[in-house]
Amino acid sequence: MQKPRDILNTIEYAVSTVLATDALNEQQRTFLNHIHNTAKQLSILFAAIPSTEYALQRIMPTLGDSYEQQLSVIYGYAKMLIEHPASFDDAALTEIQKPHVQAIFDGGIVLAQQYNQLKDAAFDERKAQHKGDAERFDLNMVIWQHVPVLRYFIQNDAVKLNVQLPQGLPPVHVNHYHLIEIIQHIATVIANDLMAFGKLTLTASYADDIVTLQFLAEGLRLSDEVRNTLFAKDGRNAYKKRLEQQHITLMIANIPTLGTEINLGLPIASRINS
Repeated sequence: MQKPRDILNTIEYAVSTVLATDALNEQQRTFLNHIHNTAKQLSILFAAIPSTEYALQRIMPTLGDSYEQQLSVIYGYAKMLIEHPASFDDAALTEIQKPHVQAIFDGGIVLAQQYNQLKDAAFDERKAQHKGDAERFDLNMVIWQHVPVLRYFIQNDAVKLNVQLPQGLPPVHVNHYHLIEIIQHIATVIANDLMAFGKLTLTASYADDIVTLQFLAEGLRLSDEVRNTLFAKDGRNAYKKRLEQQHITLMIANIPTLGTEINLGLPIASRINS
């Protein structure tokens, strides 16, 4: 997949090139400046998004209506400049300008197509995994792949995500899609809604045929009522249901002098398959 950052760089270069030409009237220049400002805003957005294909596939479908509207500005205004000179006091693009404005239109269309394809793929994956079977996989590999996505969705700059996963953990036997959704839910709710500042550590251990995935929110103490909101209100009971379906145990406790600890007990593959 072509990186959105690269496409936006091409768009910005094309707009700058056209704006540098003299043969533009005031209306044309206004529309091109609007395209330029929109492309700059999107460049800032994508500078914060990890550029791995996995991260783009997970994050881009969440960008929503505002992203679609920004893209429509880019390709929609470019199309007007090319095809409807009457809207600009009959000022047609010159032979030098037209290929660059065409490049702006083409780039906007590619970004829109990418977004729609990834959004459709995310919907299809959710639908396919609704009752997804458990599977054997390496926990370290799956989590480390998702860490940049977690850091992106943690919007509280005062909370630092610290990941310390030991080597040599046995393969676990759960549905990896649902596990990642649960991990992201816990991490983002704690960091964005419950912690003011501090360190959120994600680690794991193995004992008694169980791999325990542990979140430690340092300095955080939660009442029973607040702890229950993690898996109760606003549709969050769906995460609790997924835990039960995947035979994942859940334990939440306040640890004196440390903070709040959330443990997920994951069945290992060898135990399930024996």
